[in-house]
Amino acid sequence: MNEASIEYPVEHLSLRQRVARLITSGDWMARILIESALIVVSILSALAVNEWHAARADRELAVQALSAFRREIAQNRARLADAVPYRLGLRDVLVRMNDDGSLATADHFHVMVGVEPLRPPFVTSTVWETSLTTGAIPHIDFEIVNALSLTYSLQERLGELSRSSMPALARGTSVAPADMPAAVREVIAYLGDLSRSEAELLAAYDEVLRMLDAALAAGDDPSATPLAQAGMPAGPPRE
Repeated sequence: MNEASIEYPVEHLSLRQRVARLITSGDWMARILIESALIVVSILSALAVNEWHAARADRELAVQALSAFRREIAQNRARLADAVPYRLGLRDVLVRMNDDGSLATADHFHVMVGVEPLRPPFVTSTVWETSLTTGAIPHIDFEIVNALSLTYSLQERLGELSRSSMPALARGTSVAPADMPAAVREVIAYLGDLSRSEAELLAAYDEVLRMLDAALAAGDDPSATPLAQAGMPAGPPRE
């Protein structure tokens, strides 16, 4: 029998057994390569875990911000919705009273109307400012951020209208009796501008609240544009 005809048993080893044999066999190059590979895998695994935790924290921050936006805008909308019908009715009353000369003096106007009904309701933008400070905004879907930005800009414009365009009579300033008809007309025009701005802001509130509801219903990832899933347009800002 020659050596070529001898059948040697084939040793079947698992991958783990082969790695263990290389480590213990004294093959230092193979051992170094294997240990290096294990270190790289460990580092990559740790980075992946850290990235997962960071992404989870970002999602939680975004969901908290969306919930806070929902509460603040709903409260602002409720204040505005209560004021708008009264302001429209007041404008109609002033038109009739000015036509029949019932508002002959500034004192009479201030007793009958006052100043407070001529100012827009108090609305807040605390959550918007906080979200910018905490870095929540970059983790929210762009269309929602765009709608929120528009809504808070309309809020600011409403406040600016009150500060810059409120007539003297509406500020409590005295007006000569001869100038009262013109002064009341200024108040009526101002109330018309104020009502239009408030109606525009109400529409923005309604739209952004729909978008926030859709995003919060999506729950897990508020940056994943839930609007298409909800079948809603991506336009500007409801309850």
